[in-house]
Amino acid sequence: MKEATGNLNLALVTIVSIGILVIFFYDSLWPMIESNMISHTKCDDAVCKSTADTQLNKVECDYEGTTIYCPYSG
Repeated sequence: MKEATGNLNLALVTIVSIGILVIFFYDSLWPMIESNMISHTKCDDAVCKSTADTQLNKVECDYEGTTIYCPYSG
C-alpha cells in the first residue's frame, strides 16, 4: 500500500510540474512568439524603402500608414 501511495505522489508531482511549465509558456513565452509572428507577417505586406540600416540589419517600411522596421534580407 505504501508503494502505491508513493507512485500516486510521484504522478501528482509530475502533473503539477507540467501544469507550471504550461502556465509559464502561455504567460511568458507565447506573447513574445505571437508578437514576432505578427510583425513578420506585417513585413510581408509592407512597402519598404530601398535603403537599409546595415548596422541594425533593419529597413524602414510603411504598413497601413504606420512606420515599422523589418529585417533586412539583402
